[in-house]
Amino acid sequence: MLPVHSVDALKLAIEKGIPSSWVISGECTACMAGHGEAVLRKVEYIEPPEDGIQDFQCLVSDAGSVGAPVLTGHVPFHGRLDEVPEWYRGIRIHAATNALVVPFRRDWRRTASGASRSPERMT
Repeated sequence: MLPVHSVDALKLAIEKGIPSSWVISGECTACMAGHGEAVLRKVEYIEPPEDGIQDFQCLVSDAGSVGAPVLTGHVPFHGRLDEVPEWYRGIRIHAATNALVVPFRRDWRRTASGASRSPERMT
């Protein structure tokens, strides 16, 4: 597995259910001909990071073809978070040349549990 060249787009969505899941999706640019699927690998921590951002590496598998390095854009990647610890404040996806961050909204726990997005409607 090799790091992708860049992360070009990143989206985080809540999949309603019991329990709710977070779905990570986006596009990256791979830096090899004949690349395989782009995958996310979660960074495991001994202690939670101070900024509360969960890091992921965006990697591409080598499909076994030999060729000159070629930048290939619009390569999709997907991931899923079935458990979100209290300390999470967002996610960050790393590539060889950049990283993109999506911070969580302040009310993300209520939204994930199916409660109203609008605090005014809460009783």
